[in-house]
Amino acid sequence: MSEWGTASGDTSSRTVRRRGMASAAALVFALLLAALVYLFAQSSTERDAAAERERHSFEVIMLARNAEGSVARSEAALGRFVINSNRGLGTLYRDEWRAAARQIEQLARLVRRDEEQNARVAALANEFRDYSEELSNTASYAAADRNWEAISLHNSAADSEAGAAISRIIDTIADSERAVLRERSAALTAATDR
Repeated sequence: MSEWGTASGDTSSRTVRRRGMASAAALVFALLLAALVYLFAQSSTERDAAAERERHSFEVIMLARNAEGSVARSEAALGRFVINSNRGLGTLYRDEWRAAARQIEQLARLVRRDEEQNARVAALANEFRDYSEELSNTASYAAADRNWEAISLHNSAADSEAGAAISRIIDTIADSERAVLRERSAALTAATDR
């Protein structure tokens, strides 16, 4: 009987150990699964944040270039207005100039948290205001059919430092944002790979 009792005790002891090991393995598996779910969620959050930062950089670059395009279209319309006094061109000059002003305001809102870019956009806004005064004098003379004075002012504005500064500052804003975009794209790739 003692042999049976010992054999029966060994079997139940083994069964308890097996159940304990199975429970421990199930617990380890559950913990690993929870860790995997957590890492996946964390990685997904990082990827989404990196994608949002990348989108922000694209917006800054596009808005800066759109402002530059609006300034260029406005300058061209003003030049044609001065030469032929077509009021439609005067309206086009004014509309494009206002569009550029709105785009610079939007750009300021987009970069307000970035000190360096914020300083660049503030400098851009200052140059834009200075150049606006120069061009508005030209437009006023052209609108008053004082074309010779308008042509003279337009030629002076064409050589203006403010106009050249606008292009330089926009290039700096876009180049700086492209460098940030490269970093953000690398971060997005790393988050996706993770």
